[in-house]
Amino acid sequence: MLDLLWSIFDLAIIILFVFFFLLVIRLGISQLQKKWRFIAIPAILIGTFSLIKQNKPDQGKDSPIGLEYSVDQIIVPVSSINDLNISIVRGKEDNEINPYLSNSYLSGFVLGRVWKQEGIQEKEGRIEILGSVNYYLFGIDLMSFPRTVIIKPKSDYETPNFKHEFSS
Repeated sequence: MLDLLWSIFDLAIIILFVFFFLLVIRLGISQLQKKWRFIAIPAILIGTFSLIKQNKPDQGKDSPIGLEYSVDQIIVPVSSINDLNISIVRGKEDNEINPYLSNSYLSGFVLGRVWKQEGIQEKEGRIEILGSVNYYLFGIDLMSFPRTVIIKPKSDYETPNFKHEFSS
């Protein structure tokens, strides 16, 4: 519920920011003489787009996965608006999870939130993904909560099909 409220709050703040930003730009341009408006408008647009366009780091890792590994894709519904997409990479020889190549990311309505995977481990036939959800407002990290996602088999005899438990 906190995730949904945070996303709605973040969306409202962004809409208000854009509205007031455009209002200030319109008032500022209306104060200029007509011959300077043709120079000011492109300069403001170029400056605005350069501020908006930022080089964000990729969510996934760019490490190549060779033939000696197998990949399991699991989608865990975390809430009614979010899913956690998990790629579990295992070695074919030893069937051990490779924590460096395994990856997970949050999808859905994730405005203002970022999932950071901090570790993955296999214990007693279940998989635990350790991570945290960081809450951002205009790129400023305001708070962070640790989360653990536990994936376990439906029964002792079935290993490929997983069900999940989500604990915060």
